[in-house]
Amino acid sequence: SGRRQWLKTFGGIGIDYVSALSNSPDGQIVVGGIFNNSVNFGGGLIYALNGGDMFVTKLDSSNGNYVWNPIVKTFGGGFSRPDLLNDLVVGNDGRIYIIGKTLGMDWGRYILYWQGGTYDSVIASLDSNGNVGANEWAIKFGSQSNEESGIGLAIDNLTNSIIATGFVDGDFAIGSQTLVTKELKDIYVLKLPTSKFYSEPVIVEQPKNVTANIGSSATFNAVVNGSPTISYQWFKLQTNGINTPIVGATSNSYVTLVLTSADSGSSYSCLITNNAGRISTTQATLTVR
Repeated sequence: SGRRQWLKTFGGIGIDYVSALSNSPDGQIVVGGIFNNSVNFGGGLIYALNGGDMFVTKLDSSNGNYVWNPIVKTFGGGFSRPDLLNDLVVGNDGRIYIIGKTLGMDWGRYILYWQGGTYDSVIASLDSNGNVGANEWAIKFGSQSNEESGIGLAIDNLTNSIIATGFVDGDFAIGSQTLVTKELKDIYVLKLPTSKFYSEPVIVEQPKNVTANIGSSATFNAVVNGSPTISYQWFKLQTNGINTPIVGATSNSYVTLVLTSADSGSSYSCLITNNAGRISTTQATLTVR
């Protein structure tokens, strides 16, 4: 009859909008979009990290009430430009898959780092309660200089796959495959399994304590397994308690600069990440004699 059954409104002082929604197997409605600044979805003010964040929530189809507790899940990276959720789908098992674009963001268990350029495509999963559990995943891909975006998603429950589409503006790699674009912005269509297809980094060997002489250098190593490509960032915990990233220390092995007596007592650790997760090594202590 077209008669209104219920109406749900939420927003804040910025531009907030819903960009996608889908029915879920339990008869509820999954809603996703973007919010800026702050917004009250009903449980108090939630703040975007900076330019704008993605949100996902689930509504009761009979009355529009929120289903989850907390009622909304938000994801963002803190950059000046917003993270955009462009589409979402829900599988027969209730898992949620989103697609959009980001400069870089924190997706629960996974840090998707900025790779240069502007936006990259992002595709990620949530469990039926909107959580990033051990079986969920997130990937980000794009060129080093131009803008890419994920636009649409479809789900193939027969083969437990999702099909993603979007555009790219430069050569980019997904896993071990590098794709070469023709000119300007090109279309991509990508099929992915719904199950977790990457393995999180696992530390096989922790960095060891090192003793070295003044005027020499010291080497710290971390042995790690995981797929796809693993990224490394070494940190120095100085004697004043400040843990700072070391510029250029982005391999599994770190060689210090020439040592002085002031370096004795410093500790080193490595943050190890890929598209499936992240883990930090234990601290290794440097003794200079």
